[in-house]
Amino acid sequence: MSVQKTVAKNSIYNILGSFAPVVVTLVTVPLYIDQIGEARYGILALVWLVLGYFGLFDLGLGKAVANQIAYFRKNGGGDNESGKIFWTAIQVNFWLGCAGGFLLYFVGPWAISFLAESGDQLLEETIRSFAVLAIAVPIVTIASVGTGYLEGKENFGIINILQVTQNIIFQLFPLLTAYFYDVSLFYLISAAVSAKILATALLFIVIKSKKEVGFVVFSREKVRELITYGGSITVSNIIGPILTSADRFLIGALAGAKAVTYYTIPYDLSVKIKSITASYSRALFPQFSMLGEEESRDLSYSAVKFLLTVITPGIIIGFLLMHPFLSAWVGEEIAFNSSPVGYIILVGVWLNNLAFIPVTFLTGQKRPGIVALVHTIELVPYLLILWFLTSNYGVEGAAFAWTLRVTVDTVLMFIYSGLHQRVWRSISTTSIIILGCFLLLFYNVANHEYILGAVVVGYLFYGWHQYKTEVNHMISTIKRYFSR
Repeated sequence: MSVQKTVAKNSIYNILGSFAPVVVTLVTVPLYIDQIGEARYGILALVWLVLGYFGLFDLGLGKAVANQIAYFRKNGGGDNESGKIFWTAIQVNFWLGCAGGFLLYFVGPWAISFLAESGDQLLEETIRSFAVLAIAVPIVTIASVGTGYLEGKENFGIINILQVTQNIIFQLFPLLTAYFYDVSLFYLISAAVSAKILATALLFIVIKSKKEVGFVVFSREKVRELITYGGSITVSNIIGPILTSADRFLIGALAGAKAVTYYTIPYDLSVKIKSITASYSRALFPQFSMLGEEESRDLSYSAVKFLLTVITPGIIIGFLLMHPFLSAWVGEEIAFNSSPVGYIILVGVWLNNLAFIPVTFLTGQKRPGIVALVHTIELVPYLLILWFLTSNYGVEGAAFAWTLRVTVDTVLMFIYSGLHQRVWRSISTTSIIILGCFLLLFYNVANHEYILGAVVVGYLFYGWHQYKTEVNHMISTIKRYFSR
């Protein structure tokens, strides 16, 4: 199959796969809130954040495996090298995951102790769950290796089928437990961990069925190569979850579990748009790992313009539908408290989508240390600003702090990657449109829905020409490199 068809096919697989979690979320969140209540749902969201943070014990090996597999596909090495990379990473990540699970068992209860105000019963249910959560950590770390292996092989169709399956059972197992057995957080979390174990088992059954990884081996040389690449990603894996989850923990500490729900629902809904860009950049990552720097840079420019064309109208539609959708979905009370948060988050999501390209460019070109540096620079200022704005302005303040942080993140990623010079004009022009639309909604300007609707229609007409131009340019860039 030609390269251009491969990129297009992988992007489509990833984008289609990204919509399934959205559908599942739309269906299950109202059912969860109705069955277990807003406070228990807020705590459940925080527990998932704790587990997600302990995924840092992956040490970046999942992404390192994807990079190495893609590199050897282009430069030779075959299944023998792939097998060494895969099995070495599996063994390292399993023991790292065990260490992470051990730490979570002791640290987790302390991390959520601030929820005591939510009621002793809920806190007790949560603390009981950490023994089960500890089991999930090595499952998460070895699953990242399996996913990285399939990414490096560009088996995105298989990846998305497996991830859609995981998302469905991960949401349904706890919900069915709540309906037919018990609403205790201990049983809900146990059901979700069982779903994760089942999904990981399916992942490795699929990999073994391909008969490409051979028998279990261990290579010290591969350990050094993987750790060298993954070390910088680990820094981002340590800091990144703090940057993305500190807001909800701080809201829980300052305003209680109900406020976490008011923030989490519009946040989770808004960031679903990022799944489109994440799917697209995920398909590009193997290409960045195989292409030279100049070709990767050229591909990045077109990718940014392509995203501006595709994402911008989606964000504006999100502005228009946020309040009416939330009202119909989870009720007017939550919609009233959550819609302003959603408007603010959508501005940050638009910017954060663009940052995917320089980040993918840097990691694909074996420069993940720059990404780690940017995240390190952001950490302390963000936490201080988050605390100040949340203390004074509640959930809306937390949303403003998050959006400010991702704005700085996007600017720094473009500057450090050297991709900023050719895209600033396009980004600046579109940012004025996004900011104007946000202000119309946030301050409830009369007839704003008609203005935003006209902007969407106009952008769609403009975007169709840009879409065709940039896609054709990306394809020609890849073809030119591989025809050498």
